[in-house]
Amino acid sequence: MGKNTLTREEEINLKSFSHTESVKTYSSAFLRDVEKKLIYKYIKKGSKILDLGCGAGRTTAILHNDYNVIGIDISKNLIDEGRKKFPSLDLRVMNASSLKFKNNSFDAALFSFNGLDYIFLVKKRLETLREIRRVLKKNGVFILSSHNPSLPLNIRAVKTLLANLLNGRLFSRYWVSRHKFGKLIFYTDTPKNQIKAVEKQGFKFMELSSKGKMLNAKSRFLIRLLDPWPYYVFRKI
Repeated sequence: MGKNTLTREEEINLKSFSHTESVKTYSSAFLRDVEKKLIYKYIKKGSKILDLGCGAGRTTAILHNDYNVIGIDISKNLIDEGRKKFPSLDLRVMNASSLKFKNNSFDAALFSFNGLDYIFLVKKRLETLREIRRVLKKNGVFILSSHNPSLPLNIRAVKTLLANLLNGRLFSRYWVSRHKFGKLIFYTDTPKNQIKAVEKQGFKFMELSSKGKMLNAKSRFLIRLLDPWPYYVFRKI
């Protein structure tokens, strides 16, 4: 299977993310507090950033004010919407596992809101991490978020947990969730395992951060227990 070939699971995710309801959901432009905290802490203004899984430009439109940013997403529908709303942005349809950029092209890379998790299987996920490392300059910053099997603290989380338990997926690396725009199949693992896996691809772990009321939490245990999608910061080594 070539890098540009999508698995059946990726096709399901792409169909869901390309749905009209998804385009509406992901077409606003904003940065979450945790994203602001980490981006402006680790990435100097004026740096060249690759914004992976940019959707319709949610993060790209804000980063554009302070950085030289290129946004990519596998969904043409989302990119088309982003180009319509933000015509000044450089948005491209591209598969994150096969980046069309030269080695050492970017100072930093952002894969926000669990975008990496919709790549299937684990082997292809790791290939994507190596691709990101390839296009980063030495000491380049990589910020991402990823699903964590935390305590279910709301109705949706409880329903997702029960559905995966009933379908025998509870101890699988890939879970299923249902949304108004379709089904999503996503990767999930503990921060400890996430950090270990990314470091094996040639990165150095820098910081684990949470969101909302836990934004400044220092305890990795609390983040592991309570945050369904923490953010990670790495540097290319």
